[in-house]
Amino acid sequence: MWSIISIEFYVISAIVFGLLGRYIAKQNNRSGAEGFWLGLLFSALSLIIVALLPNKEESVVYSRDKEDKEDKVIWISTFVIILILFFYSGFVREDFK
Repeated sequence: MWSIISIEFYVISAIVFGLLGRYIAKQNNRSGAEGFWLGLLFSALSLIIVALLPNKEESVVYSRDKEDKEDKVIWISTFVIILILFFYSGFVREDFK
């Protein structure tokens, strides 16, 4: 049976792989969301795939505001998910005592 610790480990590792995939995708001038979701869903295999994808040429019109908003949304959602897991695991463990 699944324990709470193993579920937390898998969720946190999926988020870490998502953030790594996002970082690698942004280094290749690709969408950060593309790298994040691939990393979140397919873990280490997707990091290899994202790293091997060809670089995209930068577009002439570049909006930094959209990138900043996307960064904030991803970081805030990651923080909220970790916070929810932290509180949930504390409440569940209290129920078993």
